[in-house]
Amino acid sequence: MGEAVRNKMRICKIILSMLGVMTIIGGTLAASDEINKKAIFDLSNGLETHVSVKTGQEFCLKIKSNPSTGYGWALDQPLDETMLQLIGHDVEEPGETAMPGAPQFEIWTFRALKLGETAIFLKYVRPWEKDTPPVKMHRIIVSIG
Repeated sequence: MGEAVRNKMRICKIILSMLGVMTIIGGTLAASDEINKKAIFDLSNGLETHVSVKTGQEFCLKIKSNPSTGYGWALDQPLDETMLQLIGHDVEEPGETAMPGAPQFEIWTFRALKLGETAIFLKYVRPWEKDTPPVKMHRIIVSIG
């Protein structure tokens, strides 16, 4: 009987040790996941948006457009490439039930490179109309912490 109790105690100690290690690993992974999570910012309202992200974090800007009119969003000014990296620019297709000509969303993905503040300037234009002013503009102030 004494040997059976000692074996159960050993098993309990092993299980508790494993749970402790898993808790530590889980906390570390959660912290690194925080940086790796993409924050998505909707630019539907207004002409200016303020966003806060962490150094090394990727984030997305989601803004409505209507490609059927020929208009789309483009960078109005070059990025400060010491602060931000453009990762990608995609169009989120509308669902199968969307009417022809329905608005879509453009998704701009960036990575924050270092601490500080910078801005992204977007313009809504027809790319072939070089001498025509933008129909809309949007300024995004990015605070990187």
